[in-house]
Amino acid sequence: MPCYAFENHVPVVDPSSWIHPTAVLIGAESLDGATAFVKSEFECPPRSLLVGSPARVLRTLEDHEVAWKTRATLEYQALAARSLKLVREASPLSEVEPDRPRFEPGSLIPKTEVDAALAGRE
Repeated sequence: MPCYAFENHVPVVDPSSWIHPTAVLIGAESLDGATAFVKSEFECPPRSLLVGSPARVLRTLEDHEVAWKTRATLEYQALAARSLKLVREASPLSEVEPDRPRFEPGSLIPKTEVDAALAGRE
């Protein structure tokens, strides 16, 4: 969990709380939606889903949503720890490898087309 502090102030934070990058304390087990703008001095109850600009509480999170986010956070932390152990310094290539596979921009199918194709199979 990131923790930001101001000089001569010691933060006291519930272990399941999250401190927003703008140094706003979000309630325990709460989530802020993508592009939610959380103003300074904003407060919300635990397990809140925040959305909008400015942020507002949309609803209370359910148990399965908090469990999902907790598992995802633990997985992200494990990935970071694994990366720290496995990442090695590499030297840049001095020239292009002749048989190196190439990415063809037109080889990807837009997600909307994949979804439509899958919906047609049902």
